[in-house]
Amino acid sequence: MSKVKSIVEYFKRSMVGSEKLNQMQQQLGYSPVRSMIQDVVTRWNSTFFMFQRFLELKTPLLSALADLNHDNNLTSNDWEIIAKSCDILKRFNDHRNEQ
Repeated sequence: MSKVKSIVEYFKRSMVGSEKLNQMQQQLGYSPVRSMIQDVVTRWNSTFFMFQRFLELKTPLLSALADLNHDNNLTSNDWEIIAKSCDILKRFNDHRNEQ
């Protein structure tokens, strides 16, 4: 989770990073162009939304990180953990919305 938060914070704080991510999404035909979602400590489901968007933007995100020469310390195992965590958190979010 800390690796994801670090990357999301980079794209939220860096104008150059944000522009590069938007540019990569446009080049890859993503429509609409989306920004990263940062989790908020007081909102439990914000972690789910952060992971969901992170996975959704995986390809343009990795391309932007490579173009910016930004350290991408995420392994394939990390991506798998993010995906599984997102699935688990989705169940809680779906259950909450059914209430």
